[in-house]
Amino acid sequence: MVRAAEAAEGDEVYDEQGKLIARWVPVSRALQRAGLSERTPVLTRTREGAQGGPSLLQVLLVVEPYNLSGEHVERAVVLPDATGRPAVMLTLTEEGGRRVQRLTQRYQPISAYGLPRYFHLAIIYDGRVEAAPTINAVIQRDIAIEGNFSERELELLVERFHAGGLPYPLKLVSETFSP
Repeated sequence: MVRAAEAAEGDEVYDEQGKLIARWVPVSRALQRAGLSERTPVLTRTREGAQGGPSLLQVLLVVEPYNLSGEHVERAVVLPDATGRPAVMLTLTEEGGRRVQRLTQRYQPISAYGLPRYFHLAIIYDGRVEAAPTINAVIQRDIAIEGNFSERELELLVERFHAGGLPYPLKLVSETFSP
């Protein structure tokens, strides 16, 4: 997949049989400032911006049949996480729960070479990756999105989840090895 992605001229990556397997997606400016590529070892590339505009950082996302969209979100609120820090808490629909369970079963943390290996989901809004939380366990219907978000960033995530049918897929971004 990496070789095909590196050779792809456009944003879509196909396997040898012509099946779409991955897609290059721009990263939001806010996530770039937060240091996505420094925090999360992902395959990235920089593309020139349209009509001489600023260049775009893109990440490679795996195309999965279990991706979610806004229609799979039943409820999104900002609440304290287990440590008392604010986080986005999502409740998914039944179908959303089935999808995320299948996806997170496939990409749950595992041990490789004695090190834990984590995968990340991309939260995409308006065609850009807005966040990339780590998958820490198999998820069913309730999801906590935790991290170093400002109150405003959390409120914005909730607003976007409440947008409903707008495309808001969760997709695999990468895997991380942690010592």
